[in-house]
Amino acid sequence: MDVPPSDAFDGLESGLTNVLESSNADWIIYDFVPYWLPPIARKLNIKCAHLCDEFLVSWLPWKNFLDKQNKGSVVYVSFGSEAALSQEELNELALELKKSGLC
Repeated sequence: MDVPPSDAFDGLESGLTNVLESSNADWIIYDFVPYWLPPIARKLNIKCAHLCDEFLVSWLPWKNFLDKQNKGSVVYVSFGSEAALSQEELNELALELKKSGLC
């Protein structure tokens, strides 16, 4: 019996979580398949970025910029083209970023 690719990939969640728990990873760059990866990365305090073909081209200048920054000195917030924040939500986000001391 053939296993659908998404089911097979989902079977990696537990093992990959174990590997990440014992690693010193700073970043995870992933594609669309492991939808379960961002929550795991957040729990383990590992930064992650979603990778696609156009993203790779546009990511390289940012990676070069980030590599030159002091650790913990950059905050990146992105909602992509799918999210439309109301003015109230945008104000709240700005206030919380300011209160965090990161910006």
